Amino acid sequence: MHFKVLDKAYGAYQIRAIAEVMDSFRAGFQPIGVKICVKFYIGEIAYVRESTVKPLGGKIGYSSAFKRYLNRPIEILYSPMYDEVLILKN
Repeated sequence: MHFKVLDKAYGAYQIRAIAEVMDSFRAGFQPIGVKICVKFYIGEIAYVRESTVKPLGGKIGYSSAFKRYLNRPIEILYSPMYDEVLILKN
């Protein structure tokens, strides 16, 4: 898997990953929110991280905005120092 180190001080990697649905949830008249997991590799080590966003009035990890990233390759930034993933806009 291809990755690029962006900042050696913080160890941010730009990586191609796959986002998959873990669960979906609908609260009243709100759009259907999905919880995703992002799967990627750094070297030979596989990582899986799940969404933790907390939108106003929703459940932790669920957002309708995640639907646009599902089941296709996406670009992410991963920081091992903070163990966080940022999805880059395509």
